[in-house]
Amino acid sequence: MNHRFFSCIMLVVITVWLHGCSKGVEMEGESLVFVSLKSKTIDPVNCQFLLNGEVQDPYVTNGSPIGKTLTLSADAKSIQVKIVDLPAKNVLADVNYSPRLGKNDSLYFSLFQLASGTTPYLVLPADTAALPEVGYGKLQFIYGTASMPDSIHLKFYYSNNTSPVDSCIVRRNVYSNWVNISLITKGVLQYEVYNAVTNVLVASKRTYPIARVHTSMGLNIHTIEKDANNNYLFTQLY
Repeated sequence: MNHRFFSCIMLVVITVWLHGCSKGVEMEGESLVFVSLKSKTIDPVNCQFLLNGEVQDPYVTNGSPIGKTLTLSADAKSIQVKIVDLPAKNVLADVNYSPRLGKNDSLYFSLFQLASGTTPYLVLPADTAALPEVGYGKLQFIYGTASMPDSIHLKFYYSNNTSPVDSCIVRRNVYSNWVNISLITKGVLQYEVYNAVTNVLVASKRTYPIARVHTSMGLNIHTIEKDANNNYLFTQLY
């Protein structure tokens, strides 16, 4: 083979490979998935996470999240997520979850409790939940606190737009419908809170506290609380 022709072929192959990487095209080999483990409960629960059978460090309820990077082969279709309480090691959750690699580059696994005395559980989206279009993320909400109305109406805006881009009704102890959020539109993401029954504004337009850069192009589940100063607090569970 002519040396110059061979060099040209190699240059084209390398250029295409680099172009694929820069565009986020999934390449053959291994996929890195960052997994954040956390616990959001009302009653104290000492628990431990096991990912694919690998025991993580002991975890105390409502402490700082544990960050763990897993290396998964390109054909890995599921992650075994198991949570046990300590010291008894009763199983609180044990699922094989398919993370839909290529859409999510990070996962949040959370042990969550809606109200005192209820059983904590692992937060996961429903199997029927459809992924968003390219350039968008989906948000879903839940709360159990009695300090908030029985139901609220969340409206979302971008700072350069006076009309809401999407909204949802959140009822206590019930997951909301999904909200579509653009991850590429210019402007700060903001929200308003209304009492869903009376339609009274209970929280004027504020910057959404979880930056869009922390929202994946996939499914994101947040819980809501309200503090003594009427500030609404959002925590990412998934």
